[in-house]
Amino acid sequence: SKPFFLFLHTYETHHPYAPGPEFLEQFAGDYDGSLGDVITKDDLKRMNDRFDDLSDDDKQYVIATYDAEIRSMDAAFGELLAALDERGLADDTLIIFTSDHGEELGERDRMGWHSHALYDEQLLVPLIVRFPGGRFPAVRQQHQVRLIDILPTVLDVLGIPEPAGFDGRSLMGSLTGAEPAKD
Repeated sequence: SKPFFLFLHTYETHHPYAPGPEFLEQFAGDYDGSLGDVITKDDLKRMNDRFDDLSDDDKQYVIATYDAEIRSMDAAFGELLAALDERGLADDTLIIFTSDHGEELGERDRMGWHSHALYDEQLLVPLIVRFPGGRFPAVRQQHQVRLIDILPTVLDVLGIPEPAGFDGRSLMGSLTGAEPAKD
């Protein structure tokens, strides 16, 4: 009955990669290598220390475990959306889906790693916004936006003024056409 704010940060797609078997089966196929069902941080460190010795099958398996984690997280997020819908809250809720970073999966000889470089595979992350009342359905921004723009956008949607000296800018102007998209 009251407005609410939920911030949910999952570590599902962070190492260790330990997807449930129902998800791993969707991606791993008939892998018959030496890696186990769980890819630990120590496993990834060893792989990165000896990247040139890693077989293509092992590389693909690491990617499969990561993809399975994404699929698992996607299923759980779907359950959250369904719960909002079941409670009659979905149409009145601003939902923002994003990630804190991407992951290197073979690019530049690194597997399952991040935070050591500034390449697109680590920096370009999804930002999906579902507005209350179905506003802006299927609008896709063609320009790059920044995660620092999320909070100003939320404040704008809620009609709350930004504090002075705030970083970022609301994305609402580019959605409504009130201002041109900025690169």
